[in-house]
Amino acid sequence: MNRNTVYLIGDLNINLMNHESCTSANELLNVMFAHSLFPLINIPTRPSHSNATLIDHIFTNDINHVADPNSLSGALLSNISDHWPIFYSCNLNLPKPNHL
Repeated sequence: MNRNTVYLIGDLNINLMNHESCTSANELLNVMFAHSLFPLINIPTRPSHSNATLIDHIFTNDINHVADPNSLSGALLSNISDHWPIFYSCNLNLPKPNHL
């Protein structure tokens, strides 16, 4: 069976920092895990004076990249928005194109 790599990225406004006490966060994780999608971002993405939330997400089914020590994911500290931009960087090892 051919399995495509999936990256699901979005500002879902569901705070995964409190997934144990929040029904919507728990439901989101259950759906993602049921489809073999795992989070790449596990730090707060929207800080405030009173708390910090993890509401911007990147999920993938590519477990090799999740465990790859050469891949990097996180949030960029910036004041251009009330959210920190999130990123994921990896080596995709794409085949070289054939030149005619």
